[in-house]
Amino acid sequence: RKRDILDHEGWLERKTADGVSYYHNGTTGELTWDMPDEMKNEGQIEYDSGNWVWFPDSTDGYVPAQVINRRNDGRVEVQLENGETAVSRRGQTLAKLVRSSLAKLER
Repeated sequence: RKRDILDHEGWLERKTADGVSYYHNGTTGELTWDMPDEMKNEGQIEYDSGNWVWFPDSTDGYVPAQVINRRNDGRVEVQLENGETAVSRRGQTLAKLVRSSLAKLER
């Protein structure tokens, strides 16, 4: 276990009673559901790269979207996973999305 802590800058993967992974940093005391970058391989880092947000959708509530342009008027242009583009309303807050966290939902 000591080797794991050194290799991942204090981060360890833990499991809830239901078997869901979460991450604990023994050095800082931080807890997170999202795998820290220090524990990710190159492929996982690439998958999470880019500025991803949750974008409102009239059918699904919210959908993953990648920010492609932040306009001067405060609106944000995004590309949805289906390839379509959309633009937020002025001043609309879009929640940050860590793409790898979606893998938890697919289980």
